[in-house]
Amino acid sequence: MGGWILGNGYDDAQLSEQRHLTATDLDRVSKDQPVMILHQSGHLASVNHKAKYQ
Repeated sequence: MGGWILGNGYDDAQLSEQRHLTATDLDRVSKDQPVMILHQSGHLASVNHKAKYQ
């Protein structure tokens, strides 16, 4: 299987939910591959459950 799925530049203020992404949100992208998305500020990132245990 492939490697990590990486994203960059999300802005929680622009999301309809007005909140940071959770591991459960990112599990919808993939449960089999680790997913990490970096906030636009560069000060935080969100990961899925697979990434937490890598």
